[in-house]
Amino acid sequence: MHHQFNFFGNVRPQTIAPLQLDLRDEDLNRIQTLALKARDSPHDLPQDYLRGTLCDLQFFEAQIVQQRVLSEAFRDASSALLRHLARIEPDEDQAFALDRVIWHLRDALNASHRGADLMDAKQEIGARSSGKK
Repeated sequence: MHHQFNFFGNVRPQTIAPLQLDLRDEDLNRIQTLALKARDSPHDLPQDYLRGTLCDLQFFEAQIVQQRVLSEAFRDASSALLRHLARIEPDEDQAFALDRVIWHLRDALNASHRGADLMDAKQEIGARSSGKK
């Protein structure tokens, strides 16, 4: 249902479409694809840049393989990797590769947050409309 709003008497009413709160398969596939890019990008870095991240990398990859890219565990692992990478002072020839890895991780993390927020909002609206709270 569209709602008509006329805030000013001499202006044509504007039609406002209802908010779409639906996470479609293509949205999940896009988030999964971003996560896969983030998973593959650290392989471009020297091994000493990744020292101390083995557990986080393995857990991060497990979340992707299990298709849990909307989980808090995925976001926690992404954040841990980002914190580690942010402390690295790269060599000149590795700066671009490090920036690319960080960019892919942030992209996947942000997409996961947006998807999870959308799912939470949909559940909250569903609970409200069914009389639960």
